[in-house]
Amino acid sequence: MLLLNSCKKTKHMNDKKLKLSAIAEVGLSENNNQFNGLNNLIFLEAAGSALALNNFGVVAGYAEVATRWKDGTLTCLRNLGGSHGRAMAINNAGDVAGYAQLHGNMASHATVWREDSSIDLGTLGGNFSAALAINDIGQVAGYAYLPGDAVNHATVWDGTRTIDLGTLGGSYSYATGINNSGLVTGVAYTPGDQASHATMWNGNEAIDLGTLGGNASQALAINDYGQIAGVSHLANDAQHATLWHKTGAIDLGALSGNFSTALAINNANQIVGYSTTAAGASRATLWLTGKLIDLNTLMSPQDINAGWVLQKATGINDNGQIVGTARNTKSGRREAFLLSANIAPESAGLSRLLSGIARLYFIPRRLKSVNTDRDS
Repeated sequence: MLLLNSCKKTKHMNDKKLKLSAIAEVGLSENNNQFNGLNNLIFLEAAGSALALNNFGVVAGYAEVATRWKDGTLTCLRNLGGSHGRAMAINNAGDVAGYAQLHGNMASHATVWREDSSIDLGTLGGNFSAALAINDIGQVAGYAYLPGDAVNHATVWDGTRTIDLGTLGGSYSYATGINNSGLVTGVAYTPGDQASHATMWNGNEAIDLGTLGGNASQALAINDYGQIAGVSHLANDAQHATLWHKTGAIDLGALSGNFSTALAINNANQIVGYSTTAAGASRATLWLTGKLIDLNTLMSPQDINAGWVLQKATGINDNGQIVGTARNTKSGRREAFLLSANIAPESAGLSRLLSGIARLYFIPRRLKSVNTDRDS
């Protein structure tokens, strides 16, 4: 395996493929958003952490610096003069968004890597910013610090402006997703910073998406149909993966550990993330047709005996390819993975996808509009 600190230029790797057990054991029906087959599990050696992928299977992540993985080739993306960087998102044009340190490593800025260029997106007057999402139009969402570096706000970079999206009345916010209609998701604090809630910004106002009964929630991804995936606290302080869509917030459930988070959602309403076992171990998970699937249950006994555990699924594209992080419990080795699955499109809409979900909560009142037009 190539060492992470050897990632100074493009490297070529031999993909390590693991066999997976027959997917027929999942038992999903022909027309209900099912797996039709599972091609292979590829470890992206020396790719570090894989955080996102586009519909062409190009993966973005980091290994000391921001990286892009395509067809067996790992490319380390140029920083902004500093030592470290991370790629957090990628669009279908191959543009990568994330952040990179500047000279001296005393500041880091939101960055877009386009072809061979590293583009510094700047801040809202502070020393730090980060890009966490990018759509196919090239609009970027994330957060930036205001002057003094005491407060950060959700931010959109639209190519000409740096836009402060504001908060829900509190001090802080950050944006985690943006779809091709320009809807932005993230987290914002309420007045007095008493709570942090999942938030959607629609260009005119900030909408408090509420929680599943607890004090906090996070909206972490949005698809082109406006469905939002994330996590929410319950009244008993458990944390469950959550889907917000139109009139309600839906509890997606968890494994036996009673903790789960949804990190990504595609345009077929397929959701990935992670959940914990009763022993507190993290497991990569897929929510499909109302069923929570531990992706580790699809691995062959040989692969399981070899010590591999899929810990977290961080992205899913419209072709059903899943990217995330795995760990070998015997060697301690940590690898990014790309899981190639064939998933039939779901034809009966959101109600079928979410059939059997335990509880429905309604979105609370909309808050008044916040200022989303601060020019840079």
